[in-house]
Amino acid sequence: ACNKRSDLRVTIGIAGDKDATKPEHELAPQPLNGWPLFGKPRNNVGEVPLAGPGDESPLEIGIDLTPLLGKLNAKSAGQGRLFLSFSCDEKSDATGLLHACAIRYYDDKGTFLRESPVKVQDGAFGKKTFTLTTLLPLQR
Repeated sequence: ACNKRSDLRVTIGIAGDKDATKPEHELAPQPLNGWPLFGKPRNNVGEVPLAGPGDESPLEIGIDLTPLLGKLNAKSAGQGRLFLSFSCDEKSDATGLLHACAIRYYDDKGTFLRESPVKVQDGAFGKKTFTLTTLLPLQR
């Protein structure tokens, strides 16, 4: 949940080394980063919660990691590391909270295989960035 969706900032990163302290490759999905349609100077989304005006409930979102996994060195095997960072625009007083996280696995045809929950200690963010890291099985 985030109380000002136009001020939300999210990056997703991966590293081929399970002991990595920073990602090798990152992406920042536009809808979760002040999407240009919403951003200044065309700030037509308003300062509303992520779920919409008057709705403080959290949203469930999914991010396809396939483009990131494709950037890893072909020698990367075994386990890598996933990095999820949540913050708000530096000039904003917005706040948010990551309630839960899981990694879902699908086969090549898009059939759901399994889900691995990721423990979230204190998912609060705002002026302070919240970063969640976890092991990521690399299937080659």
